[in-house]
Amino acid sequence: MCYTKAKNKQSILTVLLLIAIIGSSLTLTPGSASAEPVEVTLAKDATLADYLAYAEANSPTVSSAYHNWQAALERAPQVGSLPDPKLGFAEQLESVETRVGPQQRKFSLSQTLPWFGKLGLRKSVAQERANAFEQRYIARKLQLEAQVTNLYFELYYLSQSISIVQDNLTLINEWENVAETKYRSAILSQGKLAQIQIEQARLSDDLQTQKERFADVSVAFNAALDRETGADISLVTEPVTSAIGLSDDEIVTLALERSPALQEHDKLILASIAGIKLANRGAAPNLTFGVDYVQTGEALTPGVFESGKDPIIAKIGLSVPLWFGKYKAEKREARARNLSALDSKKATENMLRTALSRQLFKFHDASRKIDLYKNAMIPRANQALTVTQREFGTGKTDFRNYIDLQRELFGYLLSLQRALTNYRQSLANVEALAGAKITQ
Repeated sequence: MCYTKAKNKQSILTVLLLIAIIGSSLTLTPGSASAEPVEVTLAKDATLADYLAYAEANSPTVSSAYHNWQAALERAPQVGSLPDPKLGFAEQLESVETRVGPQQRKFSLSQTLPWFGKLGLRKSVAQERANAFEQRYIARKLQLEAQVTNLYFELYYLSQSISIVQDNLTLINEWENVAETKYRSAILSQGKLAQIQIEQARLSDDLQTQKERFADVSVAFNAALDRETGADISLVTEPVTSAIGLSDDEIVTLALERSPALQEHDKLILASIAGIKLANRGAAPNLTFGVDYVQTGEALTPGVFESGKDPIIAKIGLSVPLWFGKYKAEKREARARNLSALDSKKATENMLRTALSRQLFKFHDASRKIDLYKNAMIPRANQALTVTQREFGTGKTDFRNYIDLQRELFGYLLSLQRALTNYRQSLANVEALAGAKITQ
């Protein structure tokens, strides 16, 4: 009898081991998660590249997208794993007498196995959705890079604008002192003096406006970096032009291939296709395998063969898919999600083309203006100003002409800085939309 009991226990262990092996073979292993961004510090003379690295490491928007991606990655091993096995116990309130003895209690263990392919499809849906979150994370990083670059060069432009207006105001102040001297000597009329003072007041107001605008953009810039509002900003990176080795059509083609926004929709389309396949198998039954072990006492009659033997019962179950309305609804839902994903990609592609067209127009317009002001307008204005200054010294022209030409030159200098800023801003926006660098 002791030998029989031991043999029964060995059989139970064998069955349990078999169920564990089946479960481990169908349980999915979690994917490896990417490392979080490392900490980045800023030097006093930080460049734009330093600010971009700092922003990526500290931005709560990027961090949120990153952790959403990591959370989605952890979803796949959950939905792709077997349900927990069930362990049961039953105590006989009244023993059931059998030939070999009274049955006293029962232990049971069962494992449900979804129909073939269901676990793999569930994993595919979750994995593709995680891939979509990865593309969204990449898109957030590119958008942050474009935002920081836009704000940085806006600050650079404002700093140059403040410097140019300040130089112009300094010159006007000098003219105002000369004009007052001439007015007191009755060489200059009061109207001429008033014109200089009006120009002086206009420039003072422009200077104050530019300073306030600089402070406003500084707040936005530091917020994008998740820094203190009043943190110092180093503007050592100049908005230089770069050679573009691609045509507009090639840039659009590149964007359609590399854009994270479109890549995200591609992953969602793949998830919806896997969802359709999963819904088509929704009515397939689930299988349940199990084993029961019944603990039996000794038979009342002495000498009974196999007295007290504990029976082991292997069992198999099958779920019955009765609620066909539910399965039909699952199929309709899956098809609707697929159509929605396809339409969303098309809408995003249309918006991408529109945004690229707008930014490429700004880019080419800025390039043309840079060439115009740098190689034509500013040199000619300098030449005209030199001639006018010489004529004013000999009394051949009025000082008002000199002031107008000076103002015109400063305006061209500001326009050049604005064009350089627009150039770098539109370039950053194009690269964010395309998801790739387009400069050589």
